Amino acid sequence: MWSQGSSPETDWRCIQAGSFTGEVAADDRVTISFSPSLAVGGCRIIAGGDTATGSMSRDSIVVAMPYRATCEMAPGGAAPSWDLEISATITLTPW
Repeated sequence: MWSQGSSPETDWRCIQAGSFTGEVAADDRVTISFSPSLAVGGCRIIAGGDTATGSMSRDSIVVAMPYRATCEMAPGGAAPSWDLEISATITLTPW
């Protein structure tokens, strides 16, 4: 997988490449494992970021991934870093 931001202001947070594997249970529960761990740019993961869980419907897969990270507040470390609780929701839809 590969992701990017929508502008130079967001690209530094969003550009990432990696792979993932997943499992769908008989009751449509989904578990996805990321390699490397999925993190926002400028952040160092403290806990989590490697697994997301959720469910599959006919039209999409929606998973949530909570994690903790220490994040730069501006590119290049120009501002102080903060320890943050981050919750990402990922929606996968067929093309």
